[in-house]
Amino acid sequence: STLRDKKKFDVYLSKYPKLLQKTLLSDRKLFKTYSFLVEGESNIIMKVYHKRDNATFEHYEKAVKDMVKRFDLNIHPNLLPFTRLVDETDFTAVIRPKIYLTLSERILTVPFLRRIEKHWIIFQCLTALYSLHEQGLYHGNVSASNFLLTTWDHIFLADYAWFCPNYIPEDKLQDLNYYFQSSLTKCNLPPEKFITSEEAQSNKF
Repeated sequence: STLRDKKKFDVYLSKYPKLLQKTLLSDRKLFKTYSFLVEGESNIIMKVYHKRDNATFEHYEKAVKDMVKRFDLNIHPNLLPFTRLVDETDFTAVIRPKIYLTLSERILTVPFLRRIEKHWIIFQCLTALYSLHEQGLYHGNVSASNFLLTTWDHIFLADYAWFCPNYIPEDKLQDLNYYFQSSLTKCNLPPEKFITSEEAQSNKF
């Protein structure tokens, strides 16, 4: 149950007294995202997946470790990899540094972006995607909430979601809630993401 999962996660956190404050940022069916104040260190973001049916994250763990090795901020300044993966019996968590704002938050923040600032941000977003694809990787859920901004409007692409499906069959719309929807935020997917049940069975997607 959700309550049992929360208790197990809290027991794990009790081992780390430096984690001073926990704030729930996103409450998806698949992942829960928390912000932590860390004593004497930079604050962090932790995305927690509570395992079901003996699920494993071995492929995801390999991808995270591979990204840490391959992504050098001097070469790929707009890509922010996860810095650590924690794999416990009941849950798996990925960790990254906390950045000032998401792009979706910045768009709504006063003073609003000027035209030249928008152009600079768009350029950085495209550079981030180019750098990622150049490495033969993909994001899985590109959205304004996954582009992060520093206080001086430097862009990072973060929170890679390779586990998300490329397409959602029209007769399995529950996958939309499971992989993309949050109780705290809404998600809008382009119509190209949805396919018929016949197309899904054809294995062409």
